[in-house]
Amino acid sequence: MPVVRVTWFDDKPQAAKVQVAAEITQTLIKHTGVDPKWVHVVFEDVPARNWAVAGELFEPGL
Repeated sequence: MPVVRVTWFDDKPQAAKVQVAAEITQTLIKHTGVDPKWVHVVFEDVPARNWAVAGELFEPGL
């Protein structure tokens, strides 16, 4: 069973999650033939203040 974990900032709308989950599922079906009932997509919504890039905390607008 494929499990895909999507980690991103917590400001994404629910509609984006619906679309991303559908597209990830369709891609796995297309390339592996997996039954869609076995595809799991897990969204981890992380506040920007808890995300670091290149050793520094991310701050929107920088």
